[in-house]
Amino acid sequence: MAVRSRDGACVRCGRERSSKNERALHVHHIVPEEKTENPHDPQNLLSVCGGCHPVLEGLTPKEQLKECGIDSFEQLQLRGEAAEWLSKYREQIEVFASAPDPWPGMFAEAQKHLSQRSE
Repeated sequence: MAVRSRDGACVRCGRERSSKNERALHVHHIVPEEKTENPHDPQNLLSVCGGCHPVLEGLTPKEQLKECGIDSFEQLQLRGEAAEWLSKYREQIEVFASAPDPWPGMFAEAQKHLSQRSE
C-alpha cells in the first residue's frame, strides 16, 4: 500500500489501474525476492500495471529504472503519507512477511486463474 501510494500510478506508462477491469496495480520487485536480502524494501518495489509488469521482468535493475524514467534507487524512497503509513504498520508487515506460506503455490494458482479470466 505504501508503494502504491508513493507511485500513484504505473511508473512506466501512467495507468492508474492494472487493467480495464479496474484491478489494483501490481507491486514489482526490481531485484527478485530470491536475489536480495530485503526484497520488500520500498526502494526495491515499483507500482506497475499488468501490461508493463512482464516487460520489466526481463530487464536488469538498471534497465528497469531507465524504462520507468527513474534515475536512481534513491528516488524510490518513501516520503510523506507513504512513509508515515509504513512506519505505523512496519511491525505488522514484518510479522506477515516472515510467516510461512500457508499454501505453497497458492499465489501462482490464483494468478493462473486470473489471467485466464482476463483473456
